[in-house]
Amino acid sequence: RQIIVGNTNDAIEYVGQWENISVTAEMDFNWFGPTYNDLLRSTTGDSSLSFSFTGSSITLIGRSNFVNNSGTIFPVFTCSIDGIQIPNEGFSLVATNNYVLCDQKPGTLVDREHHFSLAVTASQQPFYFDRIEYIPSNNVSLSQATVKVNHTDPTISYGAGWANYGNFVNMTRSAGSEMTFPFVGKSVTWVSYYPQAAEVPQNASEGLYSIDGGSFTTFQIYSGVLDLPSSQFNQVFFKTPNLTSGSHVLKVVYQGSSKQMPLSLDYLYVENDTATSGPLADGPRNTPTISSPPTTQTVVPVPTHIPSAVSSTSSGHRDILIGGIIGGVLGGIVVLATCISLWLWHRKRQIKLELMSS
Repeated sequence: RQIIVGNTNDAIEYVGQWENISVTAEMDFNWFGPTYNDLLRSTTGDSSLSFSFTGSSITLIGRSNFVNNSGTIFPVFTCSIDGIQIPNEGFSLVATNNYVLCDQKPGTLVDREHHFSLAVTASQQPFYFDRIEYIPSNNVSLSQATVKVNHTDPTISYGAGWANYGNFVNMTRSAGSEMTFPFVGKSVTWVSYYPQAAEVPQNASEGLYSIDGGSFTTFQIYSGVLDLPSSQFNQVFFKTPNLTSGSHVLKVVYQGSSKQMPLSLDYLYVENDTATSGPLADGPRNTPTISSPPTTQTVVPVPTHIPSAVSSTSSGHRDILIGGIIGGVLGGIVVLATCISLWLWHRKRQIKLELMSS
């Protein structure tokens, strides 16, 4: 889960010539969807912003609206974390909202406190900033935060008919398919996309949602007035009214069919109030684990040879042992030879005495 930090958040510090730009319907209608809260911050000249956070990933999102006329100078910007510059994505030559300007991806940033900064130089064309998204550490409070909940979040329960589509949304084309989501907060916004005409029928369709088992509210998924030549992303399907802060359950039911625009879910925005517990506050944060360097372990191997110090000692004992054996054998031979010599001498003497007496 990510925390969404809108461009009006007091935690963002601005320096330079920044101004608020109200987003028009024309600016909102593009293939990558409307801006967050229909408001942009723009700047010309030398400006900057900074934001401190505790977490393991951060993304800066804005609007790419730069016309590549001959001689036109694009805005120049750099993003840094803790004073170290990170790569930026450059600009799209097509007017695009929800455009990732720079991104420190999950798994590449140590989970701790960080300081993010953006430096901009813009003259002929303004620079547009929309929002910051970051993955917080587990000890970061979600009170008063807006949290982005991905469609794969384990707290979301999908009924029959739902399936993964394109590895970026869950989708259903079956009438009566249900989805439930327990959360702690005061409102929920459902965001997804419209597949292009080549993928699915473009006929109008509707859905229903209820809160805490109450009466259902109808929402329009798609009006059916256009055959979309390309898919439309980050589309808001509905936003609940403000609720009493606390634990709630959202239930959504698809009212269309396989011949109508399907219902899909990309992500949910949950606006928190003062939540301190419950599925949203205590749910998974999707905080990646940064592997620490492996600790050095002392391994005692089974010896395959005798160490040199032991070898020297053993060799000495072996030499003594062999010397003793050889000495004993030689001594025994000498004794045996002496005995044989004495026996032969005694035998010869006895024979000589017998001959003399006869």
